[in-house]
Amino acid sequence: MNRMDKEIPAIRIFFNQNIEEAKFREILYGIEEETVPFIAEKTDKDSALHLGYQAAQSSRLGVGMGIGNDQLAVLHYERLKEDKPLFQINLNDHPVNLRVLGSNAARLVKGMPFKDFRDKHMLMPEQSKKVEEELAREKIVSIIKKVLSEVND
Repeated sequence: MNRMDKEIPAIRIFFNQNIEEAKFREILYGIEEETVPFIAEKTDKDSALHLGYQAAQSSRLGVGMGIGNDQLAVLHYERLKEDKPLFQINLNDHPVNLRVLGSNAARLVKGMPFKDFRDKHMLMPEQSKKVEEELAREKIVSIIKKVLSEVND
């Protein structure tokens, strides 16, 4: 990172070099939807927590995200302790939640209220239906698992 990068008012995103951008593209979309600039930079560091903290410290806006080889995405703010990020989610979480994480990074910059994770109101009607279907499937799977565990006991 050069001196000019620090001067650009943008959310900083440090991501592990082994993580494909496609894996966290929804996060970037969430930031873009809120029209806040970001700078993404590959690194050889593994921990999302450490990367998020370092990104926040290096951002002129004080907001950073870390995407680590540990399959986590962390939203950090410069005034928080390194081990106390604002949000932390798994990269394999629902794509809507990844987008919300990005949106919340931008909203932190703008001083707006955060979006709730898996908020159906922010979805288009066809997306909302998909989320509802997925939630129903998850509930059915958990019921089946419970029944099977009781049968095996």
